[in-house]
Amino acid sequence: MKKTVSIIASLLLITALLCSCSGKSTEAVSMYDLSGTMMAAAPSLGEMSYVSSEDEDAENLIKHVIDTDYSKIDSFYVSYSSDGTLADEITVIAAKNKKDTAEIKSALEEHLESRKNLYKTYGPEQLKKLESAELFTSGQYAVLIVCDEASQVKKAFSDYIK
Repeated sequence: MKKTVSIIASLLLITALLCSCSGKSTEAVSMYDLSGTMMAAAPSLGEMSYVSSEDEDAENLIKHVIDTDYSKIDSFYVSYSSDGTLADEITVIAAKNKKDTAEIKSALEEHLESRKNLYKTYGPEQLKKLESAELFTSGQYAVLIVCDEASQVKKAFSDYIK
């Protein structure tokens, strides 16, 4: 009996240690609530469209922004200008595992470069926003903010997830 209890205790300890070292993140915050907070920090934003991991066909929706293995994404939201001539966009992607956040950020960097190239041709007045975009990671989150008030929106994000 002592041996059985000892084995069970050892297995529980090993399991606890493995879970604490796995790099798994905590569950992501509500993307809908987060989007409201971030959008409120940018009063100059016009009408914005919204897609998220809660939408039907979410896996295909996020592929319009990044090309990353969807199984690595816990949740996301993308708000983008409904007026196709404006570059405004806020994208927040929560990785299931923190170790994948850098890969997701790299995919967002590619997305940002693609948008810069696009706007060079047909909307050069929007390049200033794209050049001053906020692109960063925080824990399990990779974030891209393209708008006139990008630094205020970044602060709203940081305040919200604390």
